[in-house]
Amino acid sequence: MKILIADDHPSILLAFKAMLNSGLKNQTVEFSECLSCKETFLAVENKLLEHKAFDLALLDYSMPTYAEQEMSNGGDLCMHIKSKMPNCKVFIITSVIDNVSLFDIIQNTKPDGIALKSDITNENFSFAIEAVLNDKKYRSETVTKKLDEIWETDLFVQPYNRKILYYISQGYRIKEMSAELCISEGAINKRIAKIKVALNVSEYSSILREAKKRGFV
Repeated sequence: MKILIADDHPSILLAFKAMLNSGLKNQTVEFSECLSCKETFLAVENKLLEHKAFDLALLDYSMPTYAEQEMSNGGDLCMHIKSKMPNCKVFIITSVIDNVSLFDIIQNTKPDGIALKSDITNENFSFAIEAVLNDKKYRSETVTKKLDEIWETDLFVQPYNRKILYYISQGYRIKEMSAELCISEGAINKRIAKIKVALNVSEYSSILREAKKRGFV
């Protein structure tokens, strides 16, 4: 089995390698280890040049970027690997904890498995890897909880509303949001009104506080 592991912290990379060796002790495993998006991208390209493919890719979501190939994070790498190696199972490990960002990662990159680093133990990691290798989707406990929370607030399932909430958290004005999203200021204001109702607040200034309280940003 050919496994790609990518994490910009060598100690974490070695820990995942040890857990994989333990969980797959009955198999012959060949590891490729990477510390950045660039190293990971090149490892995939080199494997393709050999007319081979990885069976499993374990990717940290936040790593040094590779601007030349527009690889900004593990999500971009996940989509690249899936396009080049469709049979490779991709598992994303992340420290991202807000509901909206996790939802976006899953919706946009569609990994076979995703887990918060804080959720991982030797026991559940072995179960998670076995699940994805057997064509099952895996979401760690906290990821599942946060996805349930965002589905309960249907408004944030819509991409525009998630982006508006993100822009509010970054201090954007209505005019700036309109330019970024290519929709009218009136449409932005209508969506913000619905966001206030969903969060049960009456003031624009209260949106961010309540969204943070509920874990949406």
